[in-house]
Amino acid sequence: RQALSNLDAILSVKGIDACYIGPADLSISFGLGLPKWDNPEYMKAFDQVLTAAKKWGKPAGMFASDENIEWAIEKGFTLNTVGTADRFLLEGAFREVEGHEDCPGWRNIGYFSFGYHLSSPRDDFYCFTISNTQPQGVPRVYFYLFFTPEDVKSIYLPAHGTGVKVK
Repeated sequence: RQALSNLDAILSVKGIDACYIGPADLSISFGLGLPKWDNPEYMKAFDQVLTAAKKWGKPAGMFASDENIEWAIEKGFTLNTVGTADRFLLEGAFREVEGHEDCPGWRNIGYFSFGYHLSSPRDDFYCFTISNTQPQGVPRVYFYLFFTPEDVKSIYLPAHGTGVKVK
């Protein structure tokens, strides 16, 4: 949010070639939590970024989703990101295991500590993401594990880590 007050100073710096906005980061800086597309002050920030970028002759971009990429392009954002490495890896991994669910050992996931994220983009699979946070605060994903709901005995949070037990 502080950057919004300093757009001219930032974009006038030699070597800054573009302006990029993260909707979630912006929303958090406004104290709104997740992006609030119906909040007028929040939405005004996008216009501010576009106006300043145009003034300085630099492309403006944003992190977009499938839901708002067309809006971003129509608005004038030209340097856009859709998706994340995590998302692309996860979707690719789901494609890879498609049709191989009966291979021996594919359900043998055991117990792991580190950080985790459990997701289920489909009804017949869960994905357990194993990662830890690097000194810079950036999570590093080590691998994804796939299993079906009937494999899961419990998900628990012991004091020393997180794990999934399988039947």
